[in-house]
Amino acid sequence: MESAVVRKARELIKSMGGRSVKIQGSSSLISEPDLIFCIEGRFFAFEAKDPDFKYRVPVYKWSDYPPEIVKWLKQGCDVSQGDTLNEWEKTGAVVGVFCTVDELRRDISNELCYEGTVCD
Repeated sequence: MESAVVRKARELIKSMGGRSVKIQGSSSLISEPDLIFCIEGRFFAFEAKDPDFKYRVPVYKWSDYPPEIVKWLKQGCDVSQGDTLNEWEKTGAVVGVFCTVDELRRDISNELCYEGTVCD
């Protein structure tokens, strides 16, 4: 399921004029986000999750981690993925987790403030 969502996500990114790279989970890249892409000069690093994901860290252990990690645990990431997303965010990348192409479209649109979207 996750691979189908990533494939459709890459099609979406291309249709928006972007370029994407799917990161394969080799041992040296195990915690890197699944999808790295650029649209209109903005750099994105996103983790794809199956909509039926199960928490990688049990909820009762979340109190052992700082809030900046817990926000990723709640979205199905493990601790190393959360650390890596936080590192990307510190560099200025837009980071996130998506389960559907519609979620990714919303996040991209909000970041780029496309017509018809709500920008904070």
